[in-house]
Amino acid sequence: MNESTEHNQWERDIRLIVVSVKGDEAFINTQFRHLKGFETTIIKESRSLEQTGHVNFLTALKLAVTIGVENQEDFVCVCTEDCLLEKDFGSPQLIEHIRSAVSLGAKLLMGNVGSYDEAVYCGSSIFWINAFENTNFFVISKTFYNTILSLEMNSHTSIWNAISFATSNKFVIFPFISKYRDSKRVPGVSRPSEQIAGVSERFELIRKVTLKYKN
Repeated sequence: MNESTEHNQWERDIRLIVVSVKGDEAFINTQFRHLKGFETTIIKESRSLEQTGHVNFLTALKLAVTIGVENQEDFVCVCTEDCLLEKDFGSPQLIEHIRSAVSLGAKLLMGNVGSYDEAVYCGSSIFWINAFENTNFFVISKTFYNTILSLEMNSHTSIWNAISFATSNKFVIFPFISKYRDSKRVPGVSRPSEQIAGVSERFELIRKVTLKYKN
C-alpha cells in the first residue's frame, strides 16, 4: 500500500473477493451479500486447501489479484467462506484500519492470524508480524500484486509460508475483525478458531506491555 493512494479508492465500494470451496451459497449470502460499502465477487474452487496442498488456493488468489488489476483497484480484500465477520464489521472501520496500515507501508493486512513467529504492536489497532500461518481475511495492496502473480510453489508448500517469505510488510488488525466457522475436530489438532483465540490473548498481552512501558 502506498501513502499516495488515490482518494477515489477510499470513496468507492471496497472489492471483496470470497474464495468458495464448499459452495455454501446460503452462508455466503448471509455473511457477505448484505455488506454495505462492498462489491462482492465469488471465486469457486473445487478442492479444499488440504486436498491441493494450497496450490489451487494460490491460483484462486492470483485470479483475485487479476480482478484487482483489471479494475484498477489500489487494494482488494480476499476471504474464504469459513470466515465469520464480527458483528460490528463494516467498510468505514476497515478503511480506517487500511489507512493505518498504509502509513506503515503495508503490502498485506490480515483480519486475523492463526499463528506467528514475532509480533510488534504498532498502535492504532495494528500489529506487525513476520512469519505466520493461517488467516481467512486479508487485504492485498496493489504494491504486492506483481509479487502474488509471480509467486510459485509446489504441492508440499504452505501458501502462508510462501506469502510470509515474499514480503516483510505484513500486518494484522487487532482486535481481530473475523473468526472461523467451527470445523470438524481432528484429533491432536487445534481448530482454527482455537488457534486465533490463543493468538488474541498473546496480542492483548503484548499491547498492554507496550503501552505500559512505551515511555
